[in-house]
Amino acid sequence: MAIKITNSLLVDEVTYQSQFYEKVFDDARFDDAELHLDRSTDGYIDGTIFEHKQNVTSYGRSKALSQALIYLVRFNRDGEPVPKNIMLVSQNEQKVYLYDANDYLDIINDIPTYATMQASQGIEGFKEKSVPKEIDYDLGTKGGCKELRDVLSATPEYVKVDITIHNVYGWSQYFYKHSKTPKKVEFFKELRKPKKELANFIQPWLGEEQDFALIMDLLNDPAQQKKLGAFYTPPLYARKAVEFVREAIKRVPEGNDYIILDRCAGTGALEYELTEEELKHVIVNTYELKEWHALKDRLGNLVRHIIPPIPEKTAYPDYDTGTGFLSGADALSKEFLENETIMQYVNNPHCNIILFENPPYADDSGDAHKTGTSRGTSKNNYIAELMNQKVKPTFPGLVQSKDIANLFIWSGFEYYLKKPNDAYILFSPIKYWKTGHLVNKKLMDGCFFNRTHFHASPSVISCIWWENTDDTQEAITLPAYDIVDNKIQKTIDVTVKKVHKTVNGTLFDKRPFASHTTDGIYSASTGLEGKKLSATATENIYSDEMIAYLFLVGFSFDAKHIYLTRNTLNYRKNGFYVRRDNFEKKLPLFCAKAFPQDNWYETDVYSTTGDGGTAYEADIEFLKRCLIWTCLTQKNRCRSLDGSDGRLYLNELCLEEGTEAYTLFNKWRDLGLITDEEDELFTNYNAILDYIKDKKEYNARYKYGPFQINEEINILEVVGYDKQGKEKLGHKYGDLNDMLTQLKKKVQKYYNEKIVSDLLKYELLK
Repeated sequence: MAIKITNSLLVDEVTYQSQFYEKVFDDARFDDAELHLDRSTDGYIDGTIFEHKQNVTSYGRSKALSQALIYLVRFNRDGEPVPKNIMLVSQNEQKVYLYDANDYLDIINDIPTYATMQASQGIEGFKEKSVPKEIDYDLGTKGGCKELRDVLSATPEYVKVDITIHNVYGWSQYFYKHSKTPKKVEFFKELRKPKKELANFIQPWLGEEQDFALIMDLLNDPAQQKKLGAFYTPPLYARKAVEFVREAIKRVPEGNDYIILDRCAGTGALEYELTEEELKHVIVNTYELKEWHALKDRLGNLVRHIIPPIPEKTAYPDYDTGTGFLSGADALSKEFLENETIMQYVNNPHCNIILFENPPYADDSGDAHKTGTSRGTSKNNYIAELMNQKVKPTFPGLVQSKDIANLFIWSGFEYYLKKPNDAYILFSPIKYWKTGHLVNKKLMDGCFFNRTHFHASPSVISCIWWENTDDTQEAITLPAYDIVDNKIQKTIDVTVKKVHKTVNGTLFDKRPFASHTTDGIYSASTGLEGKKLSATATENIYSDEMIAYLFLVGFSFDAKHIYLTRNTLNYRKNGFYVRRDNFEKKLPLFCAKAFPQDNWYETDVYSTTGDGGTAYEADIEFLKRCLIWTCLTQKNRCRSLDGSDGRLYLNELCLEEGTEAYTLFNKWRDLGLITDEEDELFTNYNAILDYIKDKKEYNARYKYGPFQINEEINILEVVGYDKQGKEKLGHKYGDLNDMLTQLKKKVQKYYNEKIVSDLLKYELLK
């Protein structure tokens, strides 16, 4: 068994439960069984739920049974198989009262009435309507648990529940988790004719899809949710975050009330892990009707307040029939900021506020991701207006209010947290602290999670407990947790450092040319000549001083934010001209931006910065390594080409004889600065040059780097046909492809081992 006890004395009910499970399941028949001690229950295993009392008879069988039934209603709501066996364990009587849950299907299927009742109170006026089987047991004798074990080791059986709008979301999640074909269309097939994943758990559904119109988006399969940017908090991560909430509760001054406020609760994934007692202090809000419906069924009367409140006479609060957005629920609106239900606690000197949120992450300048709530852009909303008035951008051009997460974070500290013991347990990409400098509070605890489990790309999302006490720090080190085999697992400790200066603002070469014309050509992102695509593109200057154009954007590592091309990039600014007189001093900026972030716990952790200034320029060894890597990597898209302006443009940033880079490389060779490893890389590159010179695709007038060789000479051709008659392609020059592949691996190894550490040292990478 998974559970172990550290004290065998029967001190209290909980200790007795541990001993009971250890004794009963100490049998080879249960070696593969898993006993769950969660969901506020006293425990459940395949086919059976337990409810422990010191004495069931004196407590009242009906009341104890009704408590177990409330849990089973919640199982049904959440898509958790509903056990057939209900066992009331009477500790003093050494007796188990066994009920068949099928006798209480009317209650188990009535989710709106019973799911949000407090299980500890039971169902008022409930009377058992079946006589239980009584099983005696004795934990002190060898055979004292035989009859009980016989029942528990039988093939598990479950109650088959009815599918309604109140439980279809939960069962969709069960289906997608266990199905080999997790598609929405397959889910609805299984609902109508349960033969596979749901066969033992549900009755055939006889309704129409229109029955679920109000919540249909919630039923999307995982692939569609990811496509749409659905961004729900995984239960294992929510459970970890609740640990921080409980520590924050302990810091509430004695005598004070507290509330746990979630302004973007979605379907209540975070609150799902809280106990009934903790839920009494919770205020939740959601913006979408479909999520409000699920939130109501999950939490309803268990929480202190749900916003918008559950209407007394209508099924739903007021909402926009076009968008499904609820009136009064936009947490970024003036109406919500002045909500008296919330503000009565915020303004109460004897009540502490604990914000517990996973805010929507959506940047108006980029892609949007949702955290269980969606909304339009941040433009023209009230909190954005306030933030723009009060917050000065940390960096030129950085508009903090474009990011909806920033609006939640800033307004949280600005308007809701007033007392030193107030707290914010916050899920969000760490850029709000790293580059945005939005929070200068005391970090109490936290960790990093893998965003891939939020239906997003693999990267770091932080979960940090901030206490509302002023504090500053330049670096944060926290454990990073992944989910492996449905278990949370620490991967590594990750350090994040705050950044202060952009590369664009400090290290770009902005000198005017001594002479130039404005009749040059543009480069497309492929390195080929391209037409001007945007009015914001830099002017296509021609000057003999210019040998390349380096395009960089901000702090991030988006593949679209870094291009090194022979001529001016054709669609955006944020770049500068690389010149003959100092090109080696600018290539480290390209190297930093090319940091690969091979692991999820590196993505959204590092930034390219100008914090270290120009100190790196004095390190010849570092400059040399950056030059060699730039000339040999296929990320360098400089090409030699004949321009439409009649000029021949040569790739000066490759190591072919006659280029600017080769001349400098040769100078360093004469000085004895080239290592054996670097000489081997140079030899491998020259072997490729020798190989291509007799190929018809080769142009003797050009100077070639690996990127151009791969694009223009390492081409594909038809090598045969498959059984359907479709062409099969293969490399025209197989040896060339192998040589380029081997060089690429060696060049990346060189980067990882010889360059990354100095990028960090000089804070070009931070």
